[in-house]
Amino acid sequence: MDPAYQAAGAHPENLGAYALDALDPAEAEAVRRHTAHCRECRQQLDELVEAKDALDRVPLEALLDISPDFA
Repeated sequence: MDPAYQAAGAHPENLGAYALDALDPAEAEAVRRHTAHCRECRQQLDELVEAKDALDRVPLEALLDISPDFA
């Protein structure tokens, strides 16, 4: 693992937080630097962003409409 990535406090589990824009600036920069050259983490990040984007397209009403089967 990239020492600069770890030194900045970023870790692989931060990829999800990065996809949600929930990291502090130093951690986000560490993730950007790391994923610029780590194909495995870049692929994982791309998948997380894709999942986030898909969930963002779900209307809020769809999440609030609870079927009687689940109540």
